[in-house]
Amino acid sequence: MVIGCDNFWLELPGVLEAICTAHYISYDLEMTGIVGESVQSVPERPQEDAYRIARSAASTFQILQMGITCFSYDTDIQQYRSRTYSIHLTPFFAKYSDDLARLIDRKMTFSYKTFLFLEQHDFSFQKAFARGVPYLSRAEELKAAQRFLTHSAERGYDSRLDMNTLDPLTKIICDRARTQISSWLEVYPNYGQYVVIKTLTIATQEVKRRLNNALMQLVSSEFQDCYVNFHQGEAMVYKWEPKQRQRWEEERKTREAVLERQVAFRHIFEAFVGGSFASKINIQLVFPANHELSATERIDMKKKLQRLEKKRRDRPPVILGHNQFLDLCFMYQTFVGDLPATLAEFQMRARSLWPRLVDTKHMALEFGFRREMNLGKLHKALLDSKDSFTLKSEVSSTTDLLCVSDETNVAAHDAGYDSWMTAIVFGNLVKKALGRQDTRNQSMVLIPFRNISNTDPFSVLNPFGGQDQRTVITRTQSNGIKHNGLVPNPERFIPRWEDGDGKAELWKQFGGKLRVGAAGVLDLNCLE
Repeated sequence: MVIGCDNFWLELPGVLEAICTAHYISYDLEMTGIVGESVQSVPERPQEDAYRIARSAASTFQILQMGITCFSYDTDIQQYRSRTYSIHLTPFFAKYSDDLARLIDRKMTFSYKTFLFLEQHDFSFQKAFARGVPYLSRAEELKAAQRFLTHSAERGYDSRLDMNTLDPLTKIICDRARTQISSWLEVYPNYGQYVVIKTLTIATQEVKRRLNNALMQLVSSEFQDCYVNFHQGEAMVYKWEPKQRQRWEEERKTREAVLERQVAFRHIFEAFVGGSFASKINIQLVFPANHELSATERIDMKKKLQRLEKKRRDRPPVILGHNQFLDLCFMYQTFVGDLPATLAEFQMRARSLWPRLVDTKHMALEFGFRREMNLGKLHKALLDSKDSFTLKSEVSSTTDLLCVSDETNVAAHDAGYDSWMTAIVFGNLVKKALGRQDTRNQSMVLIPFRNISNTDPFSVLNPFGGQDQRTVITRTQSNGIKHNGLVPNPERFIPRWEDGDGKAELWKQFGGKLRVGAAGVLDLNCLE
């Protein structure tokens, strides 16, 4: 399924369900560039060099598209069932968010080499930017909460401060301020008048910042008719003028709506990494605009999202990527915040975000496939065997990819298609690892479904083949077996991550290991 800004919110619950219930998720990214600035090489530390180059690229270029294939074993049909999404992203800001755009002030950069490459494969940048889903990173959302959603007098205030954890000196000053403000309000001051709070005249910037934040928290929580402003080192508490307060509250609601729509794709990312999303989604947005949302519908959807979030946290899926070291850097920079300065710190944070990670490039090299083989060539090398890994893919009515499909090049360089290929490659390499077959010259089964009714919502086919094109088209002639049904895998042969019957050795061998080009393998399990 192709997802853009026009159908994102309506499809969001389905995407979240696919992610949170999947046992395995393969993904792929398309970016505006991938080559960072060269660095001074340190021969004895090649992985650090590779990280600095990747960090430079991720902070320079943007993600244009993310493809996700979610799959699990379905015992009812004895088949691995999958759903694939191509989600187009835009670094642009949603409508009516000019103030937010000025605050975040993103820098957008294109690699001309990448531009030509994607253009040659019929990737439409105009559609990508016009139809893409907006996003904010965690760091950008925090910045917006502190400055975009606060009155100018309160910007920089962190509402998460726990007043019970204040240091003794700050607590004394806040207690004194509480008494001073209460006494001042007892004489009924006029609107616009203020009282100066006595604070520290000599202190470090960090101490002043912490004290100012505590004073704003005090006024916000205990004196709602007032606000605090800071001028030349003094804290001045003003009494709100009612009309001024009303105007600001109306503006704040408008800004909150803008921010809710701008966060958008981050909800999917949070599900992808096991973060929080259920409490942050505006339920009204996931229903049609003209739908009169009932209280029951709102409650039911809220409970559903909470169940999905809990399920995702209780059972993390195995995340699959092909040559994904650079992709992880891009996702961190785009959806979390600035990448850490050192590889060791990134290694620790990546392990926290993606505790179950497998790199199919590393797997392929371990089985003797050539380093220069890209994903497409590897997928092709694993074709043409009736005993190879298959996925039962859900057919979507949405087939309008930004890339042109033809009989020789199906969805070339579409991130969704590449994520699907990654899943197929993974399944076949697992079979090889478990000794089921020599997959070097074998393939995935491709089955014509000419005899299946168009009303059947599923088919074992390339999900990008189109609804009215019932035969899978590949880049080479298929030796597909003709069936009027499924080609079942007789058992769930891919072991669960937590399996303890010996098969889990697969994850010990490949889990958490990333191929870093010629710099070797980065093991996220070995934290220095």
